[in-house]
Amino acid sequence: MLKVLHIVPHLDRSGGAIAALSLHQGLQSIGVESEILGVYEAESKTRKLTPIRAQPLLRTIGNRVLAPIERQLALPGVLRFTDWLGFDDRILQGVDIVHLHVTHVAQLSLGLLRGLGTRRKIVWTLHDLWPVTGNCIYPLGCEKWKSACGACPQLGVYPRLRWDTTRVLHSIKTNLLRHLRPHFIAPSRWVEKELADIIKSGYGTVSHVQHGIDTTIFRCVTSVDDRASLGVPEDTRVIFLPTARLDDPRKGAADLDRLIGELAWSPHKYMILMFSAVTSTHADHLPNVSLRRLRPVTTNEAMARYYRAADVTLSFSRVETFGLSLAESQACGRAVVAVEAPGVNELIDNPLMGTMVKANEIGKMIAYIGNFSSEEYKVKEQRATVAARRYSLIRSAQLHSQVYDRIISRARAASPIHASS
Repeated sequence: MLKVLHIVPHLDRSGGAIAALSLHQGLQSIGVESEILGVYEAESKTRKLTPIRAQPLLRTIGNRVLAPIERQLALPGVLRFTDWLGFDDRILQGVDIVHLHVTHVAQLSLGLLRGLGTRRKIVWTLHDLWPVTGNCIYPLGCEKWKSACGACPQLGVYPRLRWDTTRVLHSIKTNLLRHLRPHFIAPSRWVEKELADIIKSGYGTVSHVQHGIDTTIFRCVTSVDDRASLGVPEDTRVIFLPTARLDDPRKGAADLDRLIGELAWSPHKYMILMFSAVTSTHADHLPNVSLRRLRPVTTNEAMARYYRAADVTLSFSRVETFGLSLAESQACGRAVVAVEAPGVNELIDNPLMGTMVKANEIGKMIAYIGNFSSEEYKVKEQRATVAARRYSLIRSAQLHSQVYDRIISRARAASPIHASS
């Protein structure tokens, strides 16, 4: 039986971590032996995951000595040789594929990744582009990463560097990719296209496989109870903004402020559900707009209730490798009104699934919010049906399993033992 080991630095509520955990569960449901490696022991015990059993002394040296030096030198993941020296190789026993997820702040050292690649075939899902750039997670029009990086225009943007070491980091990562020859998973077509030059250079291969979602949880049901639990008045239009990072300029805090300003003059009442704390410049004049800050969710069931309590889901994001929250919204029957962005346009490809506007078209956005708020329930059901077919977790797991099988088959065909038999 095929065995896959997923490495996820943090199993939090970020889109990448949720997608990785869902894939793990989907693979198990189709008979693939799948495990998740917990980087942090406390988290591993809580979630019953396989922990990295690094030797205590080496782990202490790595975390308390080398990691701070990496931050000072702006060389994330470069110096912690202790990660691989202290790695318990027994974890890899019986493993055919090591599948990497969400590595953009180098919780895993590059040395550990190199060591894993020496032992096993590597599959690497690009939840962002950090693995192939000097440091940024989204180049946003910058083409330097396709050659050498340097003079980075995003030093102050998460994940921040103390100074510009992007040329050095780009070189180190390029050498790592040359060694690993990973098979990348691109959740969207635009990510697959961005990798074209890397694939041509022979630094790996790529498959486009969308993330899957559990449509037994994210599904369309009547929203009366979900709205009542939040105390939503019957005559109120509810907008859900699922991002937890409105402080990130790529997520659109300024756009939200402009939207609130326009809604303040609307004859309709609105409630905006969001996880981020937002201080609006229009706070003194919001007679028809209430801002409801939600508690962070710990389960998919809780997240699904928020989608269903809303009339529409909103996205100001300037780029998405996939847009997991938008797909979840559609599976719950709620349309998405979004700013035009790479990745997002692949999820909103027809009027049923939602609509996109330019970043400054707040008036159009409000008009679309109104249209979706008054749609019939049967339209929501149609949307959920389409989403369930598109984002089937079982289908995504099957496609991943096929990728794994191809990689293993090619490796066996290329091995000297197989060739001589």
